[in-house]
Amino acid sequence: MAKRATAQKYLTYDQLTPIQKKLLDDATKNMENAYSPYSHFKVGASLLAKEGEMFPGCNIENANYTNTQHGETTAIASAYTKGKREFTALAIIARGEAFDTEIPTAPCGYCRQTLYEAVQVSGNDIQLILSNTKRDKILVTSVEEILTGAFGPADLGIDVSKYRRPGKT
Repeated sequence: MAKRATAQKYLTYDQLTPIQKKLLDDATKNMENAYSPYSHFKVGASLLAKEGEMFPGCNIENANYTNTQHGETTAIASAYTKGKREFTALAIIARGEAFDTEIPTAPCGYCRQTLYEAVQVSGNDIQLILSNTKRDKILVTSVEEILTGAFGPADLGIDVSKYRRPGKT
């Protein structure tokens, strides 16, 4: 497995804040609910809304590969179905069917674009807690850090603030 270079320092699970640990624990649990008969790669996610509620996500594959859902996007969809639009953090963890990941699993390009849209709707950047399977190499970063120069609703002159729904329960 290829190793990606990073200029950022990895953390361990013990170095995380209590909420970061809670999100990563939830993402780990959600990873086990993934349906991945084609890639054999399970992804778990846990999205934190501004009010403190966590929303689960996992990948859901389909024989028609274009219908596959990603862990990050299912977490966002889970939150949106509850009317939540403002997020502060997202934890992501993954493992192969026959192997553990050695380095943190980062969002794919599709998910980065979806997360960037969520950042614009939220009105704030979203912290990312990216972990390898053993949780001994964790990268804490943000959507804007991993997707600089992104294209989103603001570039189209669209005001997404009306979609935030602050305080919605």
